[in-house]
Amino acid sequence: MAKFPQDTKVVSKVEVAGPGYINVELSAQFLAEEVKSLCVNGVKFSPLLAPQRILVDFSSPNVAKEMHVGHLRSTIIGDTICRLFEELGHDVIRINHIGDWGTQFGMLIAQLQDKFPEYLREGFELPISDLQTFYKESKARFDEDPEFKKRAYACVVKLQKKEPEFIQGWKMICDVSRKEFYKIYDRLGVVIGERGKIKRLLSPFYSVFNSFVAERAACILYLILLQVNPFISLSWSLWWKSSRSKICWRKIMGAGSCGWKVRKRTRILP
Repeated sequence: MAKFPQDTKVVSKVEVAGPGYINVELSAQFLAEEVKSLCVNGVKFSPLLAPQRILVDFSSPNVAKEMHVGHLRSTIIGDTICRLFEELGHDVIRINHIGDWGTQFGMLIAQLQDKFPEYLREGFELPISDLQTFYKESKARFDEDPEFKKRAYACVVKLQKKEPEFIQGWKMICDVSRKEFYKIYDRLGVVIGERGKIKRLLSPFYSVFNSFVAERAACILYLILLQVNPFISLSWSLWWKSSRSKICWRKIMGAGSCGWKVRKRTRILP
């Protein structure tokens, strides 16, 4: 605070506001002059000597759920950054990571099968306007009904095996979400390109890559266990080689905690 310049025209006041906080108040005269200059002269940029390709990943809402304020904040900030770089002359690629194929889609597909058993019929359009309610219904059944939970896990496995019936249900749910997302994007004037599992799930390369990563992860885990306890690593190695089950990584989210744990789940990964 003592070293802060006192004669600056940009800042009118600096003060400590509680432990760890410093308030910096910009000069009203400085702001007025800058706004006047922008209105009269427009925005001026220095010439760009070396344009670059810049990837901006933003928005990324959750399929089958409403956008919350975090998604809207990310959308607006991301679009602002993109527009700035584009104005400077850079080649900007706007990335919106859409899609999921985990447990939540197992729940939704199982619910879809029960509520709309005719969904595989040619020309069928999913009559769901409130996907949030549909999601809540499936989540309640998942939490309360052991049989439904078992079916939901089975749906995840079949979806990851790319069985056509489950791919079709998955795409229907994604399409409903997409329509709702783009109502907001259109209203905000945001242009964005989709990436994520919706684009990659049908790619043969992605399936091969997924299997490759799973095997490498197993090797790394074995090496870590070897350093901790040779007996544990040997036991785990024998289980991995003899069992036809694979490993499913599940994210654990809770109040004040975030971590990952390993579950044994039959043929979750190829």
